[in-house]
Parts: sequence; structure tokens; C-alpha cells
Amino acid sequence: MIVVDDGSTDGTSEVLGNYGERIRVIRQTNAGPSAARNRGATEAAGEVLAFLDSDDRWLPAKIERQMEVLRRVGVGMSCCICNARLRSSTGKETTSFKAAGIKSPLAAWALPFSPTV
Repeated sequence: MIVVDDGSTDGTSEVLGNYGERIRVIRQTNAGPSAARNRGATEAAGEVLAFLDSDDRWLPAKIERQMEVLRRVGVGMSCCICNARLRSSTGKETTSFKAAGIKSPLAAWALPFSPTV
């Protein structure tokens, strides 16, 4: 796992230090999320790349479910678009696909959405 610390000032460095060698930390002067993602992608060596920003939260089976979709679709799939669950400060919930009006052509391959957290 690679973590790009994009010039944080909120104690991130200290928290990351607690993980020791279990993660690889790359520190850079703040250049924004795109620069941090690009740096992480440049440093990565695996076959599959997943991004998790500091304000995101993944459900426990997220990567497993995405990999299942990739296995079903095959090598023709160059990226995997996620349908995130969104919750407003008032508690109203929707999904990113519904909010954007997206009807995914991959619906036949998609695994059922599970709202459990």
C-alpha cells in the first residue's frame, strides 16, 4: 500500500508513522489531489490500482466486489466506476449514479448494492 501525504498539516504524518513498514509513505509539498494520485500511480507496481482519498470510506468488501466485476468483464475493462452511497447532513441518502443520472451499461455484471456498513 502506498500513501501519498500531499503536504498535510493535520497530524497525518504522525498517524502514518504508527504503521511502520506495512505501508509505503511518500511525502510531497502540497500540489493537490490530482498530483497526489499521479504520484501514487507512478510509484505503484501492481496490476490493479485503487484510489482512496482522505475523505472517502470504503465498505469492507469494496475491492473484492470490484475485482469480481473485473473478472466477469475481462481484460476489456480498463477502469471500474463505483456507485458510491451518498448521505447528506440531513440523513437523506442516494447513490452517485442516481445523483448523476447514470445508467451503467455494466448493470448486467454488477453485483447487488449492499447498504450495510
